[in-house]
Amino acid sequence: MNGLSLSELCCLFCCPPCPSRIAAKLAFLPPDATYAAVADESGSRWSLRFTERAEWQYGQRELDCTDIFLIRTSRGNRIA
Repeated sequence: MNGLSLSELCCLFCCPPCPSRIAAKLAFLPPDATYAAVADESGSRWSLRFTERAEWQYGQRELDCTDIFLIRTSRGNRIA
């Protein structure tokens, strides 16, 4: 589960001991990324590169036709 350490799990279940808070903390643990956005040499066009765990149900042709756009948020995060 995202590589939580023993101390993080202990803190998750012991502080606070309220079950609704535990459920709320577990509900918002994002899964590990199964893809990465990779720029070409010029940096103007992006493509997807999948990890081994990714479940891409289409072929290479559909992947080549996919356009990737990245936007930076006000906090500096990137959204694809």
